[in-house]
Amino acid sequence: MRKILLGVVITGFAMIVFFTVKPQTANLFVGSEDPLASPAEQAIMLEPYSFFTVVQGGSAPALLVCNDSVEKVSFSLGHEHACLTFQPQGDQLQPGGEREIILLVDPSCPPGEIDLPVYLRASVNGERIGLETVVSFLVTAGELTMRQLEGAFAVLWNGEPAPRGVQVYFRQPGAGDWLLWGETPRIDPPRSLAPGNYSFEFQARLGDTMSEIYFFNVEVPEIIVPEEPEPEPEEGSFATGGDSAAQPEPEPAPPPEPPKPGTMDYLIWQKKLQEEALKQKQAPVDEDEDGWWSF
Repeated sequence: MRKILLGVVITGFAMIVFFTVKPQTANLFVGSEDPLASPAEQAIMLEPYSFFTVVQGGSAPALLVCNDSVEKVSFSLGHEHACLTFQPQGDQLQPGGEREIILLVDPSCPPGEIDLPVYLRASVNGERIGLETVVSFLVTAGELTMRQLEGAFAVLWNGEPAPRGVQVYFRQPGAGDWLLWGETPRIDPPRSLAPGNYSFEFQARLGDTMSEIYFFNVEVPEIIVPEEPEPEPEEGSFATGGDSAAQPEPEPAPPPEPPKPGTMDYLIWQKKLQEEALKQKQAPVDEDEDGWWSF
């Protein structure tokens, strides 16, 4: 009898624990499918795509944002990873609209698996909401290659022109030390090399990714600096022997001819001459510093 009572008590206690303890599981699909979300949160769905693979410097669809409300909704996305970018990072959705979000991976992103927390901020019916999910994916190493051109070479990343920041090194065949040749997008020859034809080993590097070692024949052209044209002389200037001379002073204008005698203008002109002569006679005489009189 005691064993039966003990079994009933243990069974009842186990049932109480089973129905009162709620399992803690991660909820990666946030929005209208989440029964614990508020009405405003249920109007927006933030759904990550299943595990995918993307190459360094490549892109892939990563998220889907849906608007299940009856109003237009503006949203913005946020994350914390310097080598990853979402396109677009924000948008406006019409009622019933959806937007696919593309993940852009920088070529310098280290290869490996990434679990990226993503945050969404939006305003629905005047209520600010925030949703969170996790995007999981694998970043594979990109392919850095080089191709011989006529007298030069090209640097490629995944078969396309290499992005900015790829460094190209060179050395004598079999030598140990590498020297910097240039960095994309400009990979001009170093100024220390004299014009001529050379045969070097080359290697391109971007972060921890390196290309194979290539043997190229390259030509270093002569840098011709165009001569600056001599400035043209200004109008009215004179040059002698290549040197520009000062402009000659203009000749003084000839004195005006006296009026015709017997006219009123002639009488007035004579009177002015007499007045000027009288003023010169009445002018004071100054003594200079040496005691001499000056007139």
